[in-house]
Amino acid sequence: MENEKEFLRGRMWGRLTFLLVVALELMIFCVGCARFEVSDSGEPLLYDVCDETMLPDELVTIIDKKKENPFNLVYSNSTYTYIVIAAGMQERDDVGVTLEEMYKDDNAIYIKGVLRQVATPTDGVKGDNVSFPYMVVRIVKMDLPVVFK
Repeated sequence: MENEKEFLRGRMWGRLTFLLVVALELMIFCVGCARFEVSDSGEPLLYDVCDETMLPDELVTIIDKKKENPFNLVYSNSTYTYIVIAAGMQERDDVGVTLEEMYKDDNAIYIKGVLRQVATPTDGVKGDNVSFPYMVVRIVKMDLPVVFK
């Protein structure tokens, strides 16, 4: 009889512990999630499209390391926020990343870049000329997240 009570008490504590762990995990999961609405329009931003001479040395190093594959990156220093959109390795040299749209609202900065043909190819044979197109946009530093569209 005593063993049966201990068994039931242990079983009850096991279930209670399990429920507490599940509740704690749900609370942690919900706290980490934030929801905001993605708008289709907003306030236009003043920006500079940067060439390599306008970039901090650390950002140039990061881009050189990652340029083989497509990536999006946000880099900030004390004055500016740099938004990078890279297309990765392209087997042609006549394409580039261009800015299609960029605006902000109360929740975020939204940016969309696209890969487009920007020049005529230097060689008609595909694969002879490899490029790593990317675009860097510089804006005044803001405390808003960047959403890549």
